[in-house]
Amino acid sequence: MESRLVVHSWDFDGMLASDTYAEKLKELVIQAASEERPLNHGDYLTLARFIVETYKEFFDKQFLDTTAAKHVVYVGSDRQDYKTDLINGFKAKMFHITLSCYPFFSALVEAVREQYKVNITLDKLLLEDIYHHLEAGTSFRQTESCYLALDAEFYQKLAREYGLTNHEQAWDLFDQIKDSIISQNPHKDDLTRLPRYINTAKLLIMYTQILHSTSEHAKGGSIDYHFADDRYDVLSGASKSLLAALPYIPVDTRIFLEQFIPPEMLEEQRRVQPEKYGAFVQDGLIVGTGRNAEKSHITFVDIAKMHKLLNVAAEEDITLNVLTETITRRAQDKALLYIDLCIKAMCDTDKPSKGIKAIKELIDSTPKESPRDVNVNILEEIKGIAVKKMKSKVQTLKKQSTFFKNNATTANFYQALVDLDVNNPDTSGLEATYLLIRKGAKQEPSKKSGKLI
Repeated sequence: MESRLVVHSWDFDGMLASDTYAEKLKELVIQAASEERPLNHGDYLTLARFIVETYKEFFDKQFLDTTAAKHVVYVGSDRQDYKTDLINGFKAKMFHITLSCYPFFSALVEAVREQYKVNITLDKLLLEDIYHHLEAGTSFRQTESCYLALDAEFYQKLAREYGLTNHEQAWDLFDQIKDSIISQNPHKDDLTRLPRYINTAKLLIMYTQILHSTSEHAKGGSIDYHFADDRYDVLSGASKSLLAALPYIPVDTRIFLEQFIPPEMLEEQRRVQPEKYGAFVQDGLIVGTGRNAEKSHITFVDIAKMHKLLNVAAEEDITLNVLTETITRRAQDKALLYIDLCIKAMCDTDKPSKGIKAIKELIDSTPKESPRDVNVNILEEIKGIAVKKMKSKVQTLKKQSTFFKNNATTANFYQALVDLDVNNPDTSGLEATYLLIRKGAKQEPSKKSGKLI
């Protein structure tokens, strides 16, 4: 019998992060505060074990009587970026505190492995990684580490808040978390301008995870994708959208949609909001009919595929088109940002060359809130300057070697610009050059420098 890779994508708020979860977290926070220490991984593991035991029926269904050789877990929540995670986890006004879901998911996979003795891995890919063109899991790890680094004083203040009726001061704790995250990861500051890329049906989350797990974990093979959520409207919307998108989902991918509402919340939720929490049962198996996903080192989803998916999606509030435009614009903004940082750093440390001055003038003349086509044109002009300068400097292999040896910073900066795709920039070369300039280090000649432009 074929053993397929089983992929799980679990919602958080309202499903795993129930009122029961919040109460257990409160208990752990108060205990840590009394011991004058912060919450640590051990506390989150205690919380995860408690949730696995409390919702045993759900987890038994996922992991008992399974023939799967391997399981992979993704965050199925709309907490796909630090800002949503922060806001959802620290609702100061009603004082419903769940904190970040990321340390919990790390502990949850460990607790499941411990309880069910299965081969299970947590994939930390978030849509924030896609938005910023980061390696899969970068945003998860960055935010998780910031929460685990919060000091004992933070939890002592939080513990005191639990005993109050007025929580105005709780916003100070909210700001403390936000400032801590941004100070360690400056690129996150502009997430205040994040697009609304989470539609009601969570289609983009599912689509991204299916493509990524098929290429990265199944090595192009077939998967069973299990998505669990507490809300009827999310699951019914997902079912309709996925059925419309089957030609763009890898062939033989089997998709299972499951509703799980914590038993202690079921009656109240369905009574108060039946349109959101009505009973959902999947109507027939959903199986992809598209081409097999190819193994790729690129960790963000292909933008062209998103455009194709948009054309067949039935949901009115799906904003994939807006997202793809935003991702592209974000990449171009990021490229201009790093070009500007490199130019300023080089002007501070060296006498700038004519080419560097010309690029600086272009950057300085660019409006901060310019349309996308303006950004493309400026990037093309900047790239044109770099191409022209490199050609003049590397007419022979000997000249090229000398140029890279004597002008390593400028040479590698130009090379990064020459290699830049202005329509969908990968800024890793520019980032690396900027970091080397800041450190005052000289970069070794690029491997590409052995080839004349």
